[in-house]
Amino acid sequence: MSLYFPTLALDVVRRGSCSTEPLAILDNREQRHRVLLCNRSAEASGVRAGMSLPAALALEPALIIKSRRHQVEQTALTSLATWAHAYTPKLSIAGSDELLLEVAGSLRLFGGLRPLTQKIIDEIEHMGYGVGYAAAPTPQAASLLSRAPGESLVTQRDALLTTLSGLTLATLELDRKTATTLTALGLESLGDLLGLPRPELKSRIAPGLLNLLDRALGRRPDPRTLFKPPVRFRACLELPAPTANSQALLFGAHRLLKDMDAGLRVRNEGVAQLLMLMHHPRGRATQIRLGLVQPSRNAEHWQRVLRVRLEQLTLDQEVVALTLRGGAQSPLAEQADDLFGDTPEQLGTERVHLLERLQARLGDEAVKGIALVRDHRPERAWQMAIPGVSSETVSTGRRPLWLLREPRGLQHPKSQWRLQGPERIETGWWDGVDVSRDYFCAQTETGERFWIFRDRRSRTWFLHGVFA
Repeated sequence: MSLYFPTLALDVVRRGSCSTEPLAILDNREQRHRVLLCNRSAEASGVRAGMSLPAALALEPALIIKSRRHQVEQTALTSLATWAHAYTPKLSIAGSDELLLEVAGSLRLFGGLRPLTQKIIDEIEHMGYGVGYAAAPTPQAASLLSRAPGESLVTQRDALLTTLSGLTLATLELDRKTATTLTALGLESLGDLLGLPRPELKSRIAPGLLNLLDRALGRRPDPRTLFKPPVRFRACLELPAPTANSQALLFGAHRLLKDMDAGLRVRNEGVAQLLMLMHHPRGRATQIRLGLVQPSRNAEHWQRVLRVRLEQLTLDQEVVALTLRGGAQSPLAEQADDLFGDTPEQLGTERVHLLERLQARLGDEAVKGIALVRDHRPERAWQMAIPGVSSETVSTGRRPLWLLREPRGLQHPKSQWRLQGPERIETGWWDGVDVSRDYFCAQTETGERFWIFRDRRSRTWFLHGVFA
């Protein structure tokens, strides 16, 4: 299966906004800039591909102009190839605007070629890309057919010659000299080309053209280099127009988060850290670091956290592009739904989401967890930690919920108090804060329960905690 992206240079810009303003991409290979691609709003004003920039602006003064960026297109194609791994592990990037997928081994899983094709095309269009597609027994034939109008799903090798013969020479994307030569000879289709004597075709027209046709018909081998997904996710998005509006930025960021979701789904992995870069016309990019308590790839989940951060952010300049970088990827545990209500795992997930929203709104330093430490001294048996971090298992006696910041001196336990104990804690000689105490649970005549101790060295009593 060939997935051909003829408007990739335009799609990488327009998918970052829901605006319908006229937009054109300039072909900057020549000194005289010409329109390479334009959206429907620009076409409605008369702008066309190949038109000079002054002519386009004369027809549409409000036309938004963007130069073509090959690196951004390549990054988008890599992201699409990573997403396509959900349908086959055997795929390759062909040129600067095409993916080739070997889908024969996936047909049974997805119910046949047509359901698989429809699912792939629907997802690509949902991601904001225009695509031409075709399927054929050979990679080169699929590539040629994807550039022709209409749908071509050829499954039999015997039908290749007939199907390819009807294609126009434009699908070959020939250089100008070869195309002029073939037109001068009165050739219009691949069928006309295939009807020429092979020696004449090879020696007089283009030596590589015969090789291409043989690969398309399966007469010569056509090996392809398999694509390997990157270890970490990275995606870029150029905005159609500079903006500092948080909702517009969130729309563009959501596109990138959906790309991340699709790419990580292939490996069933998630990330706990993300870095969002907001590029400005001048100066350094603004960085937003996002973190979750548990790894996730869910775009809506990440978007909720990002929305809180964007609402608090004040930008000095407008943003022209976004870059999303993922942290270390880790496998996600599968979680089944419960028929009769919320499971403990689901309730735990809700608590985690609350923590993440608090961290996004208040900052990581303002939201902390408490973890136990393997130390018998009560004031040193805990520490501040990242929320959600598991504690060490510490075996201790009975402990109160409320502990005083510093032990408070007592005259002496009253005779009416009922004491339970003692529990001796004698430790800390190695760090210079050694203690030697006998702890008691003291219940007063009115029912209050205190945690008190007697210092074995000074024979002084202290109140250290209160039981609930």
